[in-house]
Amino acid sequence: MKKNDIILIGTLLGIAAVLFLAMFFIKRNTVNGEAVVLIEGEEYGRYPLSKDQTVDIPGLLGTNVLTIENGSAHMSMAVCPDKICMEFGKIHYNTEMIVCRPGSIVVIIENGDTSELDAVQ
Repeated sequence: MKKNDIILIGTLLGIAAVLFLAMFFIKRNTVNGEAVVLIEGEEYGRYPLSKDQTVDIPGLLGTNVLTIENGSAHMSMAVCPDKICMEFGKIHYNTEMIVCRPGSIVVIIENGDTSELDAVQ
């Protein structure tokens, strides 16, 4: 290998690294994403994923707590007996949801990140 070959390879690797980092940081930017809370099918509120906050959501069984932090949302407290909605984990992809059936609460992400998966089997 000649000196110019090494310089060319180093330059191409540097450009690839910069592009990879730029795509990573742009992708994690959920400035426009918001968590939309529905109670019994009616919109209760819209909360930006870019602002860390805690939202009390009154449901049929009592008050659940939605926590939004670091660009994602999760149900941090639920009053239903099985607490399945807390097992959904953190959501931030567009159209991802948390459903609390006994409390008639649905949280859906709008304008969030785009999922890399086309389908899951």
